[in-house]
Amino acid sequence: MVLCSLAPPACGGRAFDVVVHQTCVDNGGVDCHDGDAKRPPTWGEHTSQLVLPECPAQVELVVTTAADELDGGVTLAAVTDTGPALSFREAFWLAHNRGGHMNIRFDEGVFPAAVPTTLTLDARELPAPVASGICIDGRGRGVVIGWDSSAMACPRCAFGLTEGGLLVGVTVLNPPIEMFFLSAQVAGCRFGTDGVTTMSTYRPWLIETNGSTIGPENVFAGATAIRSYGAGTIVQNNYFGFDPVTHTTLALDTAVEVLYVNGGGTLIDSNEVAGGLVLNSRAFDAGAPTVATNNRSTNDPWNTKVEPRGSGGFMVSFGSVRIGPGNVVTGADIAVYVEPNMAPTPFVTITKNSFYGNGVDISTNPVLVSAPSITSVTAISVSGTCAVPGTVELFENVADQSQTFVGDAVCGAPLTWMLPFTATHPTAGNTLTATLTASDG
Repeated sequence: MVLCSLAPPACGGRAFDVVVHQTCVDNGGVDCHDGDAKRPPTWGEHTSQLVLPECPAQVELVVTTAADELDGGVTLAAVTDTGPALSFREAFWLAHNRGGHMNIRFDEGVFPAAVPTTLTLDARELPAPVASGICIDGRGRGVVIGWDSSAMACPRCAFGLTEGGLLVGVTVLNPPIEMFFLSAQVAGCRFGTDGVTTMSTYRPWLIETNGSTIGPENVFAGATAIRSYGAGTIVQNNYFGFDPVTHTTLALDTAVEVLYVNGGGTLIDSNEVAGGLVLNSRAFDAGAPTVATNNRSTNDPWNTKVEPRGSGGFMVSFGSVRIGPGNVVTGADIAVYVEPNMAPTPFVTITKNSFYGNGVDISTNPVLVSAPSITSVTAISVSGTCAVPGTVELFENVADQSQTFVGDAVCGAPLTWMLPFTATHPTAGNTLTATLTASDG
């Protein structure tokens, strides 16, 4: 556990800019969002410009109708069983019945990128669990997959993917139940939004996963975006609570929830999160920590205005969690909240992050590690003591919150530490925060 102490140094802020992967359509090089008459790209146009994982070389099926047909029934075994056109439902059942390892793509004439086409699925079930190795590729096409109201009471009407599966380049709206991905990958998809509106969800989360890679370049909006149940899940380079194409901030509760006995071992890295928690850890497995690195949590991803503080940052109820390095949390009520009096006791390491503009940086009860002290500040160094051996990290503050990491030093026998200043930090007049990570983590 990490705690902090403040002292004024004897001797600004670091910008964190959102990287937006975007191409404007017929816009003469002018930004899509400056009020001119040009529109931003559709999701299909956007994904055509992204570097996304490719389907493997295997049998290809091409969806040629937006109708929700199932000619030949759930036992269909050949394209000739599907009638004059191939629907998404037919392609999915066919790939499953043939043992998986097929690619499902979408005809450009039926699903043009400039004018997205919606596939509305009804209350008929889809195979679950589905055969492995199925790739669904809608990049460069206008593919929106949704469900009508009749499917909302159908627990097997949503689809998922298993070992080696890939979902890429589609928009998914209103799934009747969470979509399950087992050792699969999801990349370049929109979930719960058309980029402008947060769609109502029928479940409190959108994706359940075990050992899958979620990313890069997905957009999530709604309640809880992802629930991770097992080690090996990677959530990387996604957008939660806002859209990089439309520049719209969307509703979000939690980006990633990690839970149950084997939920530890999830990596959450390099995601942009607006207005909701980056992580809610509820996993028991202390042997495989959940790790969160290089994520940014803010209420204002475009750095355009000052918004009131809201939910954001990290919550740990129980489990083994490492937060850092490289996370940025600003505009949250609490940057890191360790829930009190939970059993087993959370085992939390917080290291080399940037927390500023929050109501509280770190809140924990009971206090598990005493804060280090700063006893001396000169023009060239800072030094102090600690109650237990560990690593002291020094931060330069903005409004007494730790925005910029300066450096670290070992606090060993005789429980003292010293850190020389660099040529650029700290700036005269700013305060410092010292944190301690005990040697046992």
